[in-house]
Amino acid sequence: MDSSFWVGGYQDRDTTPAITDQSKVYADGMIAFNTTSGEFRQLSAPFSPVQNGALVYVSVGEGLLVYVGGETPSVADGVNATMTPNSWEYVFVYDIAEDRWYNQTTTGTVAARTEFCAVAQHDPSSSTYEVYVLGGADYESKEVLSDVYVYFLPGGSEADIRRSYLSVPSFHWYKAADLEQQRMTLVCEAYGPQVFGIGGRINWADDQDAGCYTMPAFIYDVNSGSSRTKFNPALTSYAQPSAVAERTKVSPYPATWADSSLKDLFVPTGTSSSTASTSETKHSHGTPVGAIVGGVIGGVAVIIIAIVVIVLMTRKKRSSKVTTEKGCLQTTELQGYSLPDELDGNPRPNELSGSSRYVFELHGN
Repeated sequence: MDSSFWVGGYQDRDTTPAITDQSKVYADGMIAFNTTSGEFRQLSAPFSPVQNGALVYVSVGEGLLVYVGGETPSVADGVNATMTPNSWEYVFVYDIAEDRWYNQTTTGTVAARTEFCAVAQHDPSSSTYEVYVLGGADYESKEVLSDVYVYFLPGGSEADIRRSYLSVPSFHWYKAADLEQQRMTLVCEAYGPQVFGIGGRINWADDQDAGCYTMPAFIYDVNSGSSRTKFNPALTSYAQPSAVAERTKVSPYPATWADSSLKDLFVPTGTSSSTASTSETKHSHGTPVGAIVGGVIGGVAVIIIAIVVIVLMTRKKRSSKVTTEKGCLQTTELQGYSLPDELDGNPRPNELSGSSRYVFELHGN
């Protein structure tokens, strides 16, 4: 497919020189980037403008995108917009081939959050996909979270309260085992069942008050529901959780579908399943975007190409520590897994000046 998608976020004076005051300009719609031709297209996204949600790819049909969470501003452009968190009782599903969004209701219990990360997993021996949501913070209380939820597409079970995820196509939430430590404003990527989490904050605060981790990265094994101290490249197979498998036998699909067209993507012809009485509006295909100027804060991107997971590890048993600008002492080493020696090092360029925000930009060529 060779495509990337970007939705949500905003521009301000930290990302865009033309903005000189405290204004924030929230992005509207979704951007599609063809990684072969280099063409950008502007697509509609009925829930935008939005920030701090998560977008994941699910290989159903010709490809689906699932958007979870996020907050909607009271005004698209201006200062001090009031943010309203999106409900986690539904998710937005985008059919790439048909350029169509659906608002699908979910079941199960999940703790709503902001500034989390998410990855999708699929067991080839099953018909389901699980969307794992890691970390984040409660938007109202500002409590930073360590729990993990799973969204199931389809089916679902709350038999094991320590496991959590969204399963598709049942669109049911589950609870998974917690992370070892709370973390917000992080990014993550999966290699088989191993989820790599990078960066983040311990507290909802800026600078040194945000807290420091002894390790800036972690590995969470979704099969075992526990953290790993070493990366194991031999672990490539994801296994469907037993709770999902059990529920799928009884209830593989949601009681109500957002639209019969969404149902048709998941339910084989001749299979019985409930359908919904409501439908979403189909949107026209996007027009080319001439250029994208500046970075975007709080947006999310999905790249549908061969995923390359780059794991930076140091030589065995060498411990390297650095003192951050604000005085936090952090270990910068992940334990190696019989990897070859590092590439010859060159002096690192100085970092950009610090900001209280985290800027996410599309990767350049």
